[in-house]
Amino acid sequence: MTKLSYVLIGDPMAVAGTKTKKEPLLSGLWQWHLAFHKYGKKGDVRLLRRREELEEYDCVHVNMTGGNFALLHQIRDELGTSSSTKLITNIDFDVGAWGRNWPYPTLLEKALQCADLVFHVESRGASVLEYVLKRKVYCLPHPVDVHGLDAYKKINRDPYVLNIYHRYYPDITTGYWCIRD
Repeated sequence: MTKLSYVLIGDPMAVAGTKTKKEPLLSGLWQWHLAFHKYGKKGDVRLLRRREELEEYDCVHVNMTGGNFALLHQIRDELGTSSSTKLITNIDFDVGAWGRNWPYPTLLEKALQCADLVFHVESRGASVLEYVLKRKVYCLPHPVDVHGLDAYKKINRDPYVLNIYHRYYPDITTGYWCIRD
């Protein structure tokens, strides 16, 4: 199997503690570089813009946010169409949140067309993107370091019910009903 090198275009300070077990592990998107570091050739998080630096990697990953439309265009322009380095992008938001993050759908579509590979972390998002882009879009959930979580286990634990409240959907109704009795 070919081992690939990977870079997430992002702030390296955001993941400063993820390569040691002394800090809590960042989940989701921030686990990709660790997965490639462990199982591939190498995995990094860096702020790169120049072709020479981008082409040090087999895969260049951009996580789409509302403020980085131009980034995919810029990287595609740097790499051109004949580079062996592949530009990868994903959308982390579920379909219901797209309008709040990208009020201009045609700009989002044009930005995504710059990528060699597009994925979504949920199957519904992948199928919608596949319909919109008229090409294969993969459903790839972000990696999780389940072994790294073992360090935080406790032998003796109190019984808890966990309710996750997330900034994307500030709704406590369902969680409240689940734990009230």
